Amino acid sequence: MKRDFAYSIRATFVAMLALSLLACKPKPKDDDKLDPRVKFLSYAESYPEDGGLVSLPVRIYDVDEKDFPVTVTFSIKPYNNVVVDEWIALQDKGNYTVTFEKGSSVAPIYFYIINNEELQTEVPAIEFTLESTSTPAAPLAKPNYTIIRITDDEKAPRVASGQYDARYTLPAEVEATREESGYFPLTIAKTGKYEYVAYGWMGLNRPRLVGTFDPEAKTLTFDGTDYDMSTDEAKVSAFGKAYYYNDLEMKEVLVFRGSGSDGKGAIVLNTDEIGVDEVGYITTAASTASFDIHVHNAENKLPGEFLGLYDQMPEGAAFKHKTVIDEEKYEEEDMENDPTTNENQEVMSRSLKAIANPAGLIEIAEPFTVVE
Repeated sequence: MKRDFAYSIRATFVAMLALSLLACKPKPKDDDKLDPRVKFLSYAESYPEDGGLVSLPVRIYDVDEKDFPVTVTFSIKPYNNVVVDEWIALQDKGNYTVTFEKGSSVAPIYFYIINNEELQTEVPAIEFTLESTSTPAAPLAKPNYTIIRITDDEKAPRVASGQYDARYTLPAEVEATREESGYFPLTIAKTGKYEYVAYGWMGLNRPRLVGTFDPEAKTLTFDGTDYDMSTDEAKVSAFGKAYYYNDLEMKEVLVFRGSGSDGKGAIVLNTDEIGVDEVGYITTAASTASFDIHVHNAENKLPGEFLGLYDQMPEGAAFKHKTVIDEEKYEEEDMENDPTTNENQEVMSRSLKAIANPAGLIEIAEPFTVVE
């Protein structure tokens, strides 16, 4: 009897303790709710422009079988300044719903990516947003929207890299001291979508200039930016800088000039007509470039005396890609079937080989600006 009484007391205590613990348990907050059930897989998706019919997956989680089918409504709107109808088209036009059948966990939104032959100026982005479901048992979750980005399948018009043969005739009134006046090889290297580096002006290694290609204007423009000396924070202009000593006494310096009377204007090269997905070529010079000879006054930094023109590329200088020239030569010599010649020339024309400086020139380690 005593044992039964003790057991009863113990059971009562355990029950009271359990009730007490339950009473102390905090009530569930909104943040503690179960994970929502219907959502996109990610906040962003990317598709190629030539993707044709593609599917954007929508996922459903932990919905009781009795709740199926579940229909989800979605909307579409541009994420940036694009016209949606110019980029995508729903497979089922006008139907902004996606339905989950019994047993399915993923339902795709099908749409076509409209292909074109135009080069995108920016990546078009379109937002798909889940709006509602047909049953409260399948609430929306995050991410309830996703941004799709369509990447272009066209390539930007570009200028052929490699070495160009630049030939020109100096005006009668111009006297240049360099025997090689009238010819030099200019090397062009592509460094960005519309950015190039060119060196070999008048046959010298430096400067290496940064140029910008404009396919609409059909120009490759060099504003003077020195590729080797400039940084992301500061642009250093090659115009007016001395790059070489012209004598062993290091009193005469060669100063690089752009166009215009002050030599500070941009150097502009013309290109032929270049369309999307095409490679074009530099054809002629639209402005001058030159190396002038100055007396270098290193002692007191006074303006040096202008001695004359070392060499100049006048307007109208003609450019021809070395590979094209070589191929023409091989055709004349009937060597086009040689399995190695054309291949080697192609490699040579695309390489960034150093150009040997003419005898008598000494490269200045750190080019300095000539004060006039």
